[in-house]
Amino acid sequence: MEKIQIAPADYHLLTEAGWYAVDFGKFELNFYFRPSAAKKAYVISPGFFKRADQPHPYFQRIRMFSELDGIGISMADPSLDLADDIQIGWFLGSRWVDYTKTIAAYLEKLFAHFGIANHDALFFGSSGGGFVSLVLATHIRGAKVLAMNPQTELLRFHDVRELSRVLEAGWLGVSNMSIQRDHAHRFSIAALFDSEQYIPHGIIMVNTYDPWHIEHHIAPMIKGMVNKDIGKPGLQIRFFSSEAAGHNPLPVNHIIPVMLELNGA
Repeated sequence: MEKIQIAPADYHLLTEAGWYAVDFGKFELNFYFRPSAAKKAYVISPGFFKRADQPHPYFQRIRMFSELDGIGISMADPSLDLADDIQIGWFLGSRWVDYTKTIAAYLEKLFAHFGIANHDALFFGSSGGGFVSLVLATHIRGAKVLAMNPQTELLRFHDVRELSRVLEAGWLGVSNMSIQRDHAHRFSIAALFDSEQYIPHGIIMVNTYDPWHIEHHIAPMIKGMVNKDIGKPGLQIRFFSSEAAGHNPLPVNHIIPVMLELNGA
C-alpha cells in the first residue's frame, strides 16, 4: 500500500480503502481505513508488534473488516516511532503529549463526519490493544469496547525490558512514584475511570488460562470499579477457558459474534 498523507481536518479525503497518515505536529498517526455506507465504525488497536517479522507501521486484523458492516480503522501505534526497539507502546506517547487524547478527539470528529453516532462505534483490541481500546472508549463518551485479555496496569507489565524501552523513549527521568502520583490515569485503567468519572459500555473477555493478567490487570481494574462511586453503563467481564490460546486472542470466528452483539444492527 502507498501512504496517503492527510491533515487532521481532511476527513473528506477518506474515500477509498488504504493507508492514511495524519500529522498532528507532535506525532503522526498511521492507520488503514476501509470505507462503508453503513453508519457503524469498528476501530482496531494493536498489541505486541514483532519488529523483526513486520515493517512498521503494520495494520493488524484488517481482514476482520470483511465480516463487519461499517467503516473499519486499524491503527498502528505511534509510540513505536519514539525508538526503533519499542515493540509495544500502548499509545502512551510522552510525558508531554498524551497521544490517546489527541487520537480520541480526531476519531470522534471522524465519526461525526460520516454521520456515525458515538454509540455506534466499537473499539477492539487484545492485550496491549485492549488497554488502548479501553482508554479510547473512555475518552469518547458513548463508544463501546471489546477488550480481550487486556493490560490495565502498565507498570505491572510482565516484560520489564519492554516497558523500560517505552519509558526511556518518552518518560526519561520520570520515576514510577512520580507516574503513580501525577500520571496514573495514563498508565492505569482504574485510575482513568476515576479521573474521568466514567466507565464505557462493553465487554472484557478474559481467558482463565491467563492467570498473570487476571491477577495483575483484571483484578485491580475490578477493584477500582467496585470501590469508586461512578456510573457503570455496562462493562461486563466474561471469562472463557482456552488452554491453547493462553494470553493470545481467540480466533476471529469467536470474536466477530461478540463484536456484532455489541455493535450490530
